[in-house]
Amino acid sequence: MDNFQFKRSDRVAQQIQDIISNIIATKVIVQGLGLATVTKVKTSQNLRFSRIYLSFMGNSILPEELIILMNRNVKEYRFHLGKELQIKYVPQIKFYHDNTFEEMEKISNLINKSKSDGTNAD
Repeated sequence: MDNFQFKRSDRVAQQIQDIISNIIATKVIVQGLGLATVTKVKTSQNLRFSRIYLSFMGNSILPEELIILMNRNVKEYRFHLGKELQIKYVPQIKFYHDNTFEEMEKISNLINKSKSDGTNAD
């Protein structure tokens, strides 16, 4: 049986996810952030670029505005990332809003609403 090997970019992406989660929680404080979760990191094959997807809860600022603020401070995130990430080049990073959970909640609410509307029709 062949032993499945993860690509190096996948391993680095997982490291970046762990490190960025820690940086967001402890080192770079954004006012109004609430709870931010790094849901996914996609890193290019050459390890030069990483897309970091975030989900938010309990924030007092719109998620899109938080992403703009975080992308303005990307140098500070890269600085802390470079201290902990043990590779030759620190990848360029960019933050994106992952609204998967919000979309799932909307769909769930629509399903529940349609179920309750359907039971009342009997």
